[in-house]
This record gives sequence, structure tokens and C-alpha cells, in this order.
Amino acid sequence: MKLFRYFLRGVQEVAKELGIIKSVVKPRRIPPPQPGRVQDILRYLKTRHSLDGVALFDPNGTLIASTVKKEEANSAFYLIQPILEETDGMYVFLRRKVDWITLFRRRGFYLILFSQYHPDIVDLWVIGREFERYMWGSTWED
Repeated sequence: MKLFRYFLRGVQEVAKELGIIKSVVKPRRIPPPQPGRVQDILRYLKTRHSLDGVALFDPNGTLIASTVKKEEANSAFYLIQPILEETDGMYVFLRRKVDWITLFRRRGFYLILFSQYHPDIVDLWVIGREFERYMWGSTWED
């Protein structure tokens, strides 16, 4: 690992001298949200996982919080939720012209993800775990 850091440092110094890059930008650390603050948790998930938006619905279908417009979140939920209930599945993926809408359940709550990419099952598992961790504390229950 140290060898890689020395190599990277050397490449950056040579690139600076040649004028290829002006400065090296260090990645910004995203501070975790306060537990239980729903809007902050959704903003954190959106930023951390490069999503266009996240919406959270309770088991009755009521919008709790969202990082997208209320109308867009509601229309996506009422379009996809019957498919999820009918198939008794865990996830529903919907491809639109330019993006993806994904609906999945965690502890009875529904999470809707709006993204430019097709999230795989591992991404959804990680997002669900982080949501549970910051919403209710760390847990390994499904």
C-alpha cells in the first residue's frame, strides 16, 4: 500500500510539473447523518450513492420524506407498488427513457431510488442497511 502511495505521489508531482494538472483534489468525506433524522438520512444516501433522488413511504403508502418533488415520488410509488405487492418480490426496477426507478422494502417501509444507473442487488442491500443503521441503530435483522 505504501508503494502505491509513493507511486501516486510521484505521478502527481510529475503531472504538476508538466502542467497536466493544476492541483490534486482530495475526495471530500461525507459526514454521516444524525440517527433518526429522516430528511438528513435521505440526503446522505443520495450523496453517498450518487443517486438522483430518494423517497421514503410508510407501510400505508404515505410519503414521509423525499429528496425529489412530492408529485414525482407519489406517481412513481403508485405506479410500482402494485407490481411489488402482486409479485411478492423484494425489488422492482423500472427503466424510463433516461433513468431508473427502483422500489424496495425495508422493515415495512418502502424506499424509492431515482438513479442514472441500474442498481444491483448489492447496492440495494448496502443502501437498505445504511438506512436501517441511521434510522433505528445497527441491526442484522431482515
